[in-house]
Amino acid sequence: MVCRAVCSLTVLMIVTAGTSAPADPGRLAFKPAEEEGFYTFDTGVLRGKVRLNGKSQGIVEVIHVPTGTSMVCGGRLPGLFSYYRALATDTRYGKAIRDWPTETKILPDGSLEVFFPPGDDHPLEITAVHRWARPDTLDVVTTAKPLEDMPKFEVFISNYYEMPFRGRVYVTPPDDAAAGPRFVPIDKTPDAEGRYVMIPRDEQGLAMIRDGRWTYPPNPVDWDTIRWLAAPLVMRQDPTSGLVALMMCPPDDCYAVSSPWNPETPDAGGYRSLYLSFLGRDVKAGQTVRARCRLVIARNLTDRDAVAQYERYLGELGGQQPSSPAPQAGPIELGDDDSGKTVSAAVGASIKVWLTGNPTTGASWTVVKIEGDAVEQVGQIDFQRRPHRPGMMGVGGKFHAIFQAAKPGTATLTLHYARPWEKGKPPAKTFRVTVQVVKAK
Repeated sequence: MVCRAVCSLTVLMIVTAGTSAPADPGRLAFKPAEEEGFYTFDTGVLRGKVRLNGKSQGIVEVIHVPTGTSMVCGGRLPGLFSYYRALATDTRYGKAIRDWPTETKILPDGSLEVFFPPGDDHPLEITAVHRWARPDTLDVVTTAKPLEDMPKFEVFISNYYEMPFRGRVYVTPPDDAAAGPRFVPIDKTPDAEGRYVMIPRDEQGLAMIRDGRWTYPPNPVDWDTIRWLAAPLVMRQDPTSGLVALMMCPPDDCYAVSSPWNPETPDAGGYRSLYLSFLGRDVKAGQTVRARCRLVIARNLTDRDAVAQYERYLGELGGQQPSSPAPQAGPIELGDDDSGKTVSAAVGASIKVWLTGNPTTGASWTVVKIEGDAVEQVGQIDFQRRPHRPGMMGVGGKFHAIFQAAKPGTATLTLHYARPWEKGKPPAKTFRVTVQVVKAK
């Protein structure tokens, strides 16, 4: 096992929360504070402070101006969007990113740029640009460029909220997948053994949680888990004020979210934190990868409103990001290794999914959910056995499902590989892909 780091990482952070009147561009800017190593902001909706003086760095103060409510547990804690751990398979790079030295400057548009230079225990560069887009929305874009191969590379960030805020997460329970995704409270389950729970999107994410990366000190974690994350969409909500802090990422960019279990009473001790696991995929030396995230702060946000905010975010990314995949007009072929990806298809394009399986075991692939109406299933799933000698028994092959991009929008396809009679048991495998459908040019 190793505990070292070699990587070049760039982070772009932007702040947004709910809908509001058009903002004064002059207010959407960071300013140096009188205290060295601190910066302030006041958008008219959110007011606060960023600590960048080499210890527990992050957004350590956020006040919701209309209500006067303090959102963040700062002080000795690093607050929001604090870069915590850089991880890979059975590897922890350095200790806490948030304690690394930094170099900072204000950019011409009022953004705050933070540069984390490499050190002896972390040959890893991080550049973070905090940019206000609206008075109440923060987007975080993290790009990484390792100097050596990093299997299942992950950037883990922490967010510490005030005590009244209780956690809820957007999941598709495997024992009730047909009912579709929904928000559930992060309440301790009867079989839970620890203080913290991680919710991965699929079996591959679960395997990463258990690959040894979390065994390294300081503060190793033996996570409880919940299956499965329907989308990287999680919130902390204050039942008294109605304030909600909603955090979201594109499906490809975050493989798990995590949190302490909700306390039994609002005034019980413990953290009210949320954690995001960016990336979670193999990265080659010299390869550049990216993860994005958004914070939305709003009052009296319903579950439907939260999902609408997420769809809005994905729509904005699809329309604004130059690196979004170009829509394919011809057939799109997907396989086992494409789970967790986002693909772009032109209206009318055929989407063919080929998944490995063996029906002689009693298991088969089924479509359990199509979230969104931009994509439709065509016909039923069929099975094609791989080439074999005559008389061979128990031969596996590929299950074949066909979908069609029906109209502009976004849809997430979820398929499970399971034995139909094993009710209540998690599927052996899950395949999930998000399809962004656009008009053909």
